[in-house]
Amino acid sequence: MFLTPAEAALVRERFGTPCHVYDRAALEAAARAALAFPHAFGFTLRYAMKANSNRAVLRLFRDLGLHVDASSDPEVERALRAGFAPERIQLTSQVPSRRLEAFVALGVLCTACSLQQLSATAARSPAATRPSA
Repeated sequence: MFLTPAEAALVRERFGTPCHVYDRAALEAAARAALAFPHAFGFTLRYAMKANSNRAVLRLFRDLGLHVDASSDPEVERALRAGFAPERIQLTSQVPSRRLEAFVALGVLCTACSLQQLSATAARSPAATRPSA
């Protein structure tokens, strides 16, 4: 444990319960270890927001250079509010995004998780509406 019982009691007194306390050093060490992992071929480390979308945690990971994997429209919006550049956000969702066009226009990357999603995404892409040469 990174908090002693006395420290936990102080947190409880100051902030009430429930209260979540994170070990910044442990989060930072884990992120740095993952970033240092040997890789090739343009590997991009992405933090899965569904694990914890706390704004302070997101900002820490953003500042360390991680990208983010969002699994819903609200997670994309939360990542944007936490200061992630759109091109550092990837939306990977089994449920079709209601804001796909807006997110893509911003530069958010999107993953099609099925042939149906791929077809729907392709039909709504700017290239699909351009006249052929």
